[in-house]
Amino acid sequence: MNRFRFFLEGENFPLPQEGSDEKVAMGWFATRWAEGETLDHALTDVMRQIRHHPQLSAVPRGRGATVTVLEATQISPGQAGPARDSLSFYRMATSGAKQSESECKT
Repeated sequence: MNRFRFFLEGENFPLPQEGSDEKVAMGWFATRWAEGETLDHALTDVMRQIRHHPQLSAVPRGRGATVTVLEATQISPGQAGPARDSLSFYRMATSGAKQSESECKT
């Protein structure tokens, strides 16, 4: 089995604000490691993990939410990090641009 590391970004996930039922468009970043005979097999496993993530599983398909693979790298077994389930969230700007990008424009 080959080992792979994936750096993912999710965008436009309608998620409730903390302490409220109001849903806003959220984005997130995640790093995942997976084994597979090929990169495609490992990616299929990673996407299944993301679809079943407790914070994302309630988002219905067809709502404009997307997941982008920003980086996919084959790694040696010693390079694999610990299994993790965390996501780093950010609030999408109303224009669709990431807040960090809109703040940096000159």
